[in-house]
Amino acid sequence: AIRLAEAGGDGGGGIGAAGAANEALADFYHNRGFARRKSGDLRGAVDDYSAAINAAARAGRGGHARAHYNRAFARGSLGDAQGAEEDYTAAIRLDGGNAAARHARG
Repeated sequence: AIRLAEAGGDGGGGIGAAGAANEALADFYHNRGFARRKSGDLRGAVDDYSAAINAAARAGRGGHARAHYNRAFARGSLGDAQGAEEDYTAAIRLDGGNAAARHARG
């Protein structure tokens, strides 16, 4: 199912099946990105968080607040202050109650 979701297919199951596959894919990439970040692979984490955000968009979620928040942290750690601010702003837009993102953005 993950391969089908990456290719944009739905395996004949209709839009709902593709959306569910992309939801699972978004969570997979987010979780792997978090593991990479914790192990010190910040560039790999940024790539996985980006993949999570893209999969969430394909699923019709409009975004992935946690992936934006965590990508912001990784980007900031890599010296990309502008990218971090953009991601914190996106996390706040998607989850207005995210006090940690509001605090980190300043």
